[in-house]
Amino acid sequence: LRLQWWFKHDSFEPIWATFSFSVHVNIFSFIDKKCASFASPYLINPKSRDAKAVYKENLNRAASTAYLLPILLFDAFYPRRNLPLSAPGFFEVCAGVAVGIWLYDLIFFPIHLAMHKIPFFVQKLSCSSS
Repeated sequence: LRLQWWFKHDSFEPIWATFSFSVHVNIFSFIDKKCASFASPYLINPKSRDAKAVYKENLNRAASTAYLLPILLFDAFYPRRNLPLSAPGFFEVCAGVAVGIWLYDLIFFPIHLAMHKIPFFVQKLSCSSS
């Protein structure tokens, strides 16, 4: 598998993660729609189901594009993937995951804060129901 061109490509993991996420989101969306009558008495905020109608398929495509395009461009201009012959050790994986989560939070927090503080984002993109 590690010799296949598509697996060795720098953008394999982000593309695979985006594809996997879209499959799971659509599965849960399908279940949500099919089980709406069963789940409605248990909703914490019944208005949240109405808010989901705002998010369209085009927004999902735009979000995927906005996520993948910079990564694909970076990978095209700066190829860096050279797979090692052996797998990383347990502590190396744990450290990588911890640093990745920390970096994600470091980058996402100001963006998410802006979504709640800047009026344009509050109206268009915010996850809050207010």
